[in-house]
Amino acid sequence: MNFPMQAWKKRKCEAASAKPCDGNGVCNNEGVCDCEAGYFGENCRLASGGQGYLPDSAKYLVWAIAILGIAFGCFCIAWSFVKRRSKVLKAAQPTFLYVISLGCIFSIAAIFPA
Repeated sequence: MNFPMQAWKKRKCEAASAKPCDGNGVCNNEGVCDCEAGYFGENCRLASGGQGYLPDSAKYLVWAIAILGIAFGCFCIAWSFVKRRSKVLKAAQPTFLYVISLGCIFSIAAIFPA
């Protein structure tokens, strides 16, 4: 028996299979796998291959939704500018609406790679 003893969670993780963390990582004291570079997931079974985690079809969907979101933000800015003299929009403070719309555009645009 080794002293000091390992944490129970770590021992349970290591005993879960013949190759803990599928051979692609090590069990930490919390009983969770710390994966080596290029692997991820609960048991380090998934390889990233350096290409990212999403299939191409999902990437295209994300791009399409992001572009629609940016277009909607631009539409909101344009609509606020055109209607800026109405009572309702004056009460809503058009400058504030512009800032909120720009913030939404910038936060959506943050998902695009540099």
